[in-house]
Amino acid sequence: MKAFTDIEQSNKLIEILPVESADMWYWEWPTASFYNNYEHPMFHKGEDIRNVPCWSTQALLDEVPYTLLNKDNEDLKLHIEKDEEQYYLFYENEYTGDLFEIETDMYDDLVDACVEMILKLKEKGLL
Repeated sequence: MKAFTDIEQSNKLIEILPVESADMWYWEWPTASFYNNYEHPMFHKGEDIRNVPCWSTQALLDEVPYTLLNKDNEDLKLHIEKDEEQYYLFYENEYTGDLFEIETDMYDDLVDACVEMILKLKEKGLL
């Protein structure tokens, strides 16, 4: 099970989320040839290493709003669902009861569903 964003996802989120919201960091020693592939994130940031922010599942969930207003100024409520072994996120319209006003695809990992939701909310100007 995936517990944090991969490098590709992290690079996208750097453009959207405050770097301070990252709770982990991919790192690379600038002079060490034995470790240069960013395989494992660390929980700290040091001065002598190259850092790339990384978000855990909890850090991502903290960035996805529980409620928000749509373009019609109606309340939307976040739902996190697990169907068999896959996760998806969607917002329900509190006024109309319409489900899936904003929704993600289904993913094996909650991290991937959270990243997709953050990207969708940014695209719609709701973050």
